[in-house]
Amino acid sequence: MRMRVADYITDALYRAGGEKVFLITGGMIMHLTDALLLHPEQKWISCHHEQAAVMAADAWGRFTNRLGVAYVTAGPGALNTLTGVAGAFVDSAPLVVVAGQSKVSQAKVTVSRQFALQGFNTLPIFEQVTKYAAMLDDVATVKYHVERAIYEATTGRPGPAWIECPVDIQGSWFDPDDYEGFTPPLDWRALSPEAREQLGPVADALRGSKRPVILAGAGVRTSEAIGQLHELAHTLRIPVMTSRLGMDLIGNDDELFVGRPGTYGDRPANFAVQNCDVMLVVGCRLAIGLVGHDYQGFAPQAKIIMIDIDSEELA
Repeated sequence: MRMRVADYITDALYRAGGEKVFLITGGMIMHLTDALLLHPEQKWISCHHEQAAVMAADAWGRFTNRLGVAYVTAGPGALNTLTGVAGAFVDSAPLVVVAGQSKVSQAKVTVSRQFALQGFNTLPIFEQVTKYAAMLDDVATVKYHVERAIYEATTGRPGPAWIECPVDIQGSWFDPDDYEGFTPPLDWRALSPEAREQLGPVADALRGSKRPVILAGAGVRTSEAIGQLHELAHTLRIPVMTSRLGMDLIGNDDELFVGRPGTYGDRPANFAVQNCDVMLVVGCRLAIGLVGHDYQGFAPQAKIIMIDIDSEELA
């Protein structure tokens, strides 16, 4: 069925779970704004600043475990989102930001300081703080880029995706069925053979430990594994600490809850860090605010075992 690109983007994000769009209107997203108004189900919330719009979408997505969506205009509007997008990248929030852009012929000009009115070559900037970033410069690739952005934002370790949509592409008509979309890889949740081989040594370490402790982070919530965390802790009777972003993973009144460690943490949790002999870190990236500036001084007596969906965190 033929439709405007703006309508296709808005409906695709809605069907992917982005039921609210946080936005600042602007000339370079005129068609996207119109698509929001015409969509029969999509809800939208106008903010007073692009940074606030992205941070609101980040928070909504992070704590509902659904897709956060923000629409912003081109140039200064897009640049105003940088801090919010970077925050979503660091904290692994499922987010898609759709930014307007000048028409394709102008957006493709990358000569220094030669931009359209209020335009800027923003794509190289946001490639550094997103899981995926693309400009929709051809209707033939719109379907692929939108589906890929949604997949990257919500699959595996979540994070922000950035879509730049030139104003002439937004208003173009096309039939999505005429073009190829993104085909995701199969079985991304499957445990690798290398990881399976490590399960035995992990079990042996916990079995032989006298003072084990679990440090759980926000990745447990993102992976919808809170129930498994409780089952593991209560079955093995292992005390649990949480990061600040994981403070809702276990109740403060739970008999196994120790506290939250770190430079802004509490004494019981930091005492447990310094005296445990095995630390099982689950879904926590061990940020400097938690570990402190002296990496060697963190859990000095412990064998630290990390479980994380992102292999780069294990390096």
